[in-house]
Amino acid sequence: MQVGQSGTILFGTYFHGLDEKCRLVIPSKFREFFFDHKAYLLKGHEGSIEIYNSSTFANLIEKASTLNSNVKDQRDYQRTLLKSVVELDVDSKNRIQLTNQIIQKYDLSTKLAIIGLIDHIEVWSEDKWNIYEKELDEHFDEKAEGIFND
Repeated sequence: MQVGQSGTILFGTYFHGLDEKCRLVIPSKFREFFFDHKAYLLKGHEGSIEIYNSSTFANLIEKASTLNSNVKDQRDYQRTLLKSVVELDVDSKNRIQLTNQIIQKYDLSTKLAIIGLIDHIEVWSEDKWNIYEKELDEHFDEKAEGIFND
């Protein structure tokens, strides 16, 4: 299975802090994913932010473009998704500059959890992630049964 132009499938959890200039260092396992040194940050789910590379972002936009703009929920999803997109550069040291506006809007702390999620990464404040992860773990079996109950 290949995901994105680099063929990288993203998985794992990594903990990194923002440096003094509010730059996020991309974990070494994820660096190949940002093959063209572009990253697309957008509103995630459950309080996270999502970061895509050019290829997987284009796939996401293609899917979003198929939504029916005459249906309010679909139109609202398109608006929320697209208004949140920020195109960022990945520098030569594999860092992404997060603006103060992004940090404040998504309530990010200086300690972050970075989660590989197949075709993109999620970024969480470490404290929020720890709380959410505990809830995920507590309900893992029942969610698996609901998903894989064939």
